[in-house]
Amino acid sequence: MKDKADSTIILTKGSSDTVYVQIPYNTVHIQSIRQVTGRRWETDTKRWIIPYSDASLQEFTKHFDALDVEISPELWVESDILRKWKLSGEQTQWKRN
Repeated sequence: MKDKADSTIILTKGSSDTVYVQIPYNTVHIQSIRQVTGRRWETDTKRWIIPYSDASLQEFTKHFDALDVEISPELWVESDILRKWKLSGEQTQWKRN
């Protein structure tokens, strides 16, 4: 079984118009982040940057499982899209037997 720390994707606020996405190396995750319009790779910090916009966040949520993503407290408070997505993913897990 994989360690959760090895597969957790972390979202943190970069600036008023960017979100940092730290993704453990995984070809599926890399293919998924490449589907987000406006995403770019920052070589120095080894993280992806996506626009902090409703459209980009909605795109991100379509390509990733909420259970694999950790959202920073600041984004949790600011972003209804991310908060609702994360909560709906956790509720789905709770309903399974």
